Amino acid sequence: MTIWTPDLAAFDGPLYLKLVKAIEQGIMNGELPPQTRLPTHRSLADRLGVTVGTVTRAYSEAERRGLLAARVGHGTWVKGANTDPANEWVIRQEEGHRIELWQNLPVQLDRAAIIRPMLGEVADGDLNALLGYDKEAGRPDQRQQFVNWLAEQGVACSEDRLLFSHGAQHGIMLALLATNCVGETILCEGLSYPGMLGNARQLKNQVVGLAMDEEGLLPEALDAACRTRRAKLLYLTPTLQNPTTAIMSLARREAIVAIARRHDLLIIEDDVNGLLPQQPVIPLVNLAPERVIYLGSLAKIACGGLRVGFVLTPPALRSAFAQTMRLSSWMVSPLLIELACKMVSQRQIMPLVEQQREILKRRG
Repeated sequence: MTIWTPDLAAFDGPLYLKLVKAIEQGIMNGELPPQTRLPTHRSLADRLGVTVGTVTRAYSEAERRGLLAARVGHGTWVKGANTDPANEWVIRQEEGHRIELWQNLPVQLDRAAIIRPMLGEVADGDLNALLGYDKEAGRPDQRQQFVNWLAEQGVACSEDRLLFSHGAQHGIMLALLATNCVGETILCEGLSYPGMLGNARQLKNQVVGLAMDEEGLLPEALDAACRTRRAKLLYLTPTLQNPTTAIMSLARREAIVAIARRHDLLIIEDDVNGLLPQQPVIPLVNLAPERVIYLGSLAKIACGGLRVGFVLTPPALRSAFAQTMRLSSWMVSPLLIELACKMVSQRQIMPLVEQQREILKRRG
């Protein structure tokens, strides 16, 4: 079989952009007709004498430009110029920009107007104190500000149980490592967050998806799994579950917690979207603080670029999380945490949440 091998010398720019231009030219001159399957990343990299990362970056950029489509298990294919837009993962045009469904991203709002004066306040303060190394959990005063804010949102916690993370995705990895679940069985919803599944693959976990209904995980499915499998960790997104958007009722949450207690099961509660519903539901961590690892983040509700998340740990796991944080990245930048604290203390988070609610209501 002949492997498509373009001559990159004919193009200018970085290697990956040369390859993107070659793909574009191949489509335009008919060398790469629609539905042509491109070589694998490895095989094309070997033919061109470049790294696999270069090919991966080029394919991703070409896909972003609408030239290619990656199909899980089937490789990367040419879409062609006549691809029907109705078949793409786009729900509508808004202000000249399409809305993609392949990522769960917050509504685009003007955060610069909020962040800009805060940057000035940080610069005018004790900046040197924020530019050095700090403790793995962040400063006590910073943690207390988040605890106070979380209490206002109905999340029960204490300063000694909170530590900061590089977003909730990092929080998932911290939880898997701190609970010694490497190579262990993890229970989750039948349809679950791809980011968690990716972390689990990295740690050689066996992930078992359980039956769901319109509220999410079925208690009877969880109980049956606990009786037949040896697992010590359950991953859940009880509020606006990814990808189904299911929201668990309080009764369902109480049933899940009761089963977890009966089988001595730890729960990771991913609550990154917990503040978005108009009527929030009591989080699992309020019902079982001794066994729920609560993950939150400012990414989905306020500002993803800060990469500031937070973890509420069961008291028995606090030292394990601190050690795991030190080993994984030592700390979250005190400078970023301070900006996040200003957003929290100056009551800027919930107005952003309310704006998102209104926009999502109009979209609905």
